[in-house]
Amino acid sequence: MTTISSSILGISPVTENALKSINKFSLENQKNLMIICSRNQIECSSLGGGYFMNLDTATFMKKIKILKNSNPYLYVCRDHSGPYTSDKISDNFFNELENTKTSLYADIQNSFDLIHIDTSYCGTKKLEILKELYDYCIENSLKDKKIHFEFGTTDHGEKFNKKNFLETFNIVKDLKNGIFLTGSTGSLVKGIKQTGKFNIDDCKNMLAIINESNFKIKDHNCDYLNHEDIKLRKISGIDAFNIGPELAIAESQKVIETANEMNLFQLTQEFIKQVIESKKWEKWCDKKDTENVKFLSSSHYLFSRDIYKEIYSKVSEEFDIESLIIKKHFDILNNFYI
Repeated sequence: MTTISSSILGISPVTENALKSINKFSLENQKNLMIICSRNQIECSSLGGGYFMNLDTATFMKKIKILKNSNPYLYVCRDHSGPYTSDKISDNFFNELENTKTSLYADIQNSFDLIHIDTSYCGTKKLEILKELYDYCIENSLKDKKIHFEFGTTDHGEKFNKKNFLETFNIVKDLKNGIFLTGSTGSLVKGIKQTGKFNIDDCKNMLAIINESNFKIKDHNCDYLNHEDIKLRKISGIDAFNIGPELAIAESQKVIETANEMNLFQLTQEFIKQVIESKKWEKWCDKKDTENVKFLSSSHYLFSRDIYKEIYSKVSEEFDIESLIIKKHFDILNNFYI
């Protein structure tokens, strides 16, 4: 069944090779995959674009539409769209809300398949703003394009809050085209590993609440799970998963290890230095983490820099590095289907 509602896996386009892996895996295995774009990865040009290949929303979708011409299994989704979900933060709430609408308008005009509305950072107004953003999307939707929706907050890794989940569900349960709800299951990524503790009882509570609706539960932060971890989530009632950083880290490890084998130490050490100095790792790591963990968790943010391009180019002269990376990505993706 070729519909977004039958997809069980959303993957961030963390690197160009990750996007190639998503396309190749979905086509070869005939699996519906969701490409889930954060506002930092892909953003409209008027808000500064994103770090993924330095693309804005329109140019990214031109690239995707080429893939979709021969691949019916790809769906493009906005992940966590709401006020303060981008690193490009405005100085007041009104501007932040307007910027969110500007971002959403670009998503709609460029035919995104699903939009995740996340108003985690709106305080006591989060449900009111959720409904406002949903109405905005519906009012501006294209006549020939059905937009699907995901709702839920970023409280992953925290204790499940039944009251908050129920309040969100009561707001969205009758909204048309809603597919997924997020809720805290315990899954949490820190550094370069899964540090969360999955809670079956929390899943049962969520499933009891959505029991008679058409919603499915989607679990975020599902990187670094083994097959047994995923199986447990599935039998507990989780219908879909989001991953991303794990693919970027697999690529970083492979490229840097191969470069060092080629004695490109001067280049790799300089790139590592630039990544550490960028402090992009602060999103994933504590100060006490090793430099290697800090580097691996955040190096993909700097893949557009000339020094990384030089490393990648030199490695590619000796090895089919793209194929090696895609193989590592396939190993990760297969865990969700075996």
